[in-house]
Amino acid sequence: AIQMAFEQHTLEAFEVACSALLLFPPGCTPPLSTYNSLFKAAGRVGRWPKALDLFNKLPEILQPNRYTYTALLDAVVHGGGPQTMLFALWNDMQRTGVAADPQLFSTMLQGCSDAAVADELLGDMDWQGIVPNREVLTSLVGCYRRAGAPTAKAWEALKLAKCCGLALDCQFFVSLVIALGFANDTGAVVLLVQSLRDVYKVKPDVFFYTAAIAQCARAGDMAGAETIISQMQCDGVETNEHTHCAIIAAYSKAGHLKKAVEYFDLTNKEMALPIEAYCSILSGCRAVLDNTCALRILKKARQQGPVKSACYTLTRQCCAMAGDDDGAAKADTWQKRDGVPTHIPTSTVDDPLTGEPITFQPGNDDEDVAVSVKTMIACVKRAGYDPRLWQYDPQISPEEREERLKYHTEKKALAWALQHFPQGSSITVRKTIRCCVDCHNTFKVASIAYGRTLRILDQVRMHEFIAGKCSCGDWW
Repeated sequence: AIQMAFEQHTLEAFEVACSALLLFPPGCTPPLSTYNSLFKAAGRVGRWPKALDLFNKLPEILQPNRYTYTALLDAVVHGGGPQTMLFALWNDMQRTGVAADPQLFSTMLQGCSDAAVADELLGDMDWQGIVPNREVLTSLVGCYRRAGAPTAKAWEALKLAKCCGLALDCQFFVSLVIALGFANDTGAVVLLVQSLRDVYKVKPDVFFYTAAIAQCARAGDMAGAETIISQMQCDGVETNEHTHCAIIAAYSKAGHLKKAVEYFDLTNKEMALPIEAYCSILSGCRAVLDNTCALRILKKARQQGPVKSACYTLTRQCCAMAGDDDGAAKADTWQKRDGVPTHIPTSTVDDPLTGEPITFQPGNDDEDVAVSVKTMIACVKRAGYDPRLWQYDPQISPEEREERLKYHTEKKALAWALQHFPQGSSITVRKTIRCCVDCHNTFKVASIAYGRTLRILDQVRMHEFIAGKCSCGDWW
């Protein structure tokens, strides 16, 4: 039963495995490897608290080893547990005298989103005489990406890899490219692409090129994307559907909507493109207010199916911004008819006292947070904030649209943080989906009004707001 839980990764199999532990007769203790497998399975089904509960009830004759702590850390990381729990397990491991190995350090880094903590772990490795392997450095780069660390940190990881004489692969460089993209440094991305084969002796594959093009696309850097596409063609690497999506996004984000649509139509005849390609075109339509094109693309997307809620949202916003209220209403009607629910996002900010993530959901559901939001909105309005009412259906009253915008998750997280973070300290908000235009503008104005450095880490990139300007250059 326990082996089945480890192999199937289903909640039902995990619960059966937990019940099976109770069936061992007195005096017959399962081996430690059995518990280790169960700990790891717990993370795959989001039951990391159960793993910790089992760990605390571990029979006295079983002494946890580094595989036990690796499995527990893995459970917390993949189960979505907080960073503070990782630190607690790490401290417990050190108290019991269990020596860490590269796999343990790698797993710990996979759950970290703090560059300073990552640097401390590297220091521990050096003190213990442990040489980082490729897995550790890939996890390190991922940590830097989640932390929104500057380009220099990514280069430090690469320099460390060379110092350790590691044979790097494309998977590592894909992680590095994405980290550079989140640091908004497409120049470094292009430089890495051009030097990968000759300097680092790694043969680039389609996944590496796709990741590099995607980072340029997110920054609206068409020149960088074209340089990478040209290099890809010279190397004879065949594109796949995700590469096509990245190229379409590059044209679309750079304001070349006509080229994006032409490339989209041509490619879509040869293969069925993922829905991400449609979202990229619709983002471009919104940027240039081409409501006719937006409705046509949405209609195509509905014919292919299934459609993301973002497609309807982008189309509705494009039409509303272009003054086409009928088009916006049509997009809303299509979404309801197709039965596509709107994705409910969440935002988190770390409690400055405990380090625990505080989660915020849409809506006015907490009186204390509502007071903080109202105070913040009044302040940013005095500093020039103007609500982007076009983000919602024009059939809704302006007052209701402004009320909905006010309680977006990232605004609630920022408002709470402004009340609880030390004066003048920077604030980082993490969001599960792309940051909306209105919230992006709110953070820009708030960085002036409160004199703070503010950050949003969304699913696309890291936005750093300083003195009314964003590091993304308003392309995301």
